Amino acid sequence: MIDSQYIDKVTKEIKKYEKKTQVPLDSYQRVCKDKKTYKEAFSEIIKFNNVRSDGRKLDEHRKMFIKLGVSADCRGSCYIELGETKVIVGVHGPKEIPNIQEYTELGKLECIIEYAPFASLTRKRSTPEQSDKYMSAAMRRALEPVFCRHEFPNLMIQVSAFVIEDDGCVLSAAITGASLAIAHGRLPLFDFAAAVSISLHNDLIFIDPTKAEEEFCLNTVSAYEKKVENYGVISIAYMPHLDQMSHYQMIGNMDPKLYESTLDIMLNHCRALYSLCSKHLMQEVKLTTKHLLQVKETQDALNSLSVT
Repeated sequence: MIDSQYIDKVTKEIKKYEKKTQVPLDSYQRVCKDKKTYKEAFSEIIKFNNVRSDGRKLDEHRKMFIKLGVSADCRGSCYIELGETKVIVGVHGPKEIPNIQEYTELGKLECIIEYAPFASLTRKRSTPEQSDKYMSAAMRRALEPVFCRHEFPNLMIQVSAFVIEDDGCVLSAAITGASLAIAHGRLPLFDFAAAVSISLHNDLIFIDPTKAEEEFCLNTVSAYEKKVENYGVISIAYMPHLDQMSHYQMIGNMDPKLYESTLDIMLNHCRALYSLCSKHLMQEVKLTTKHLLQVKETQDALNSLSVT
C-alpha cells in the first residue's frame, strides 16, 4: 500500500491551497431532500448554449495534472488530477503470490481502489457498479491486457489507487494513473492504456463529466419526471499503439445507432490523452538518463582521484 505518512503530507498540501467552505450537515441534508424539477436540475448542469456549469464545452476535457515518482515507498507511482478529481496510484512488486498451491505461468495483478473519508461530500454507492470492490475489479480487467504478466510466473504485482477527491471519472483517472505508475516502475507493458469517460443525456454527450454531471445523467429516469432515451455513463480504456480496447463499461441505456459515433469520440480523446501521457513518460526517461550520466561522471571523477 502507499505510505500513509506521504498521503497525509500530500492531502495537507492540497487542502492548503484550496478554498475551504464549511457546509452545515443539517443544511446539506435539507438540500438533498428537496425534490428538484427537471428544469432546475438541467439548468445546474447546462447554463446556456451547451456550456457547462464550469465553463467547459460539451466536448472539452478538464485540465489535467500529472506527476510521476511522488512516493519513494513504491516501485512506481503517479499523482493525477482531472479537475477536482485527485488520485494517487502506487505499484509494488513483483513479489511471491501468498499461499500459492500450484505453478502459474501468468503473474497475478492485484488492484485496489480506496477512498479517503473526505473524498466527496455527496459520495454515493447506491449501485454495485459504484462500489469500491467493483471499481477495483474493473481496473484489474483494464490493466491485465496491458501488463506483460508472462514475464512474472508465480509472482504478483499490486496496484493501489487512493482517491483524495472524487469529482467524477475516478475509474478513468485510476486506470490512466496506474498505467503511468507501472511504466514509471520500469515494469514491462504491451502498450499504455489511456482511459476516458463520458456521460449521456438524450443527444448531449459530456466528455470527462464531473460528479454532478454523472449523477444527473444516471438519475435522470428515477429522479425526474421526464422520459430520457439515452442516459448513463460510459468508460473505456484504449491502447492506441495496438489499436485495442482493454476495458468497456456502460451504466445506463443508449440507442445502438449512436454507438459508433460515441465510440469514435471517446477513442479520439484517448489518443489525445495517450500523446500527453507519452510526453510525461519521455520527460521522466530524460531525467533518469541525466541522473545516471551524472552518477557515472561522479564515479569516474572519484576513480581518477584514487591513489595507486
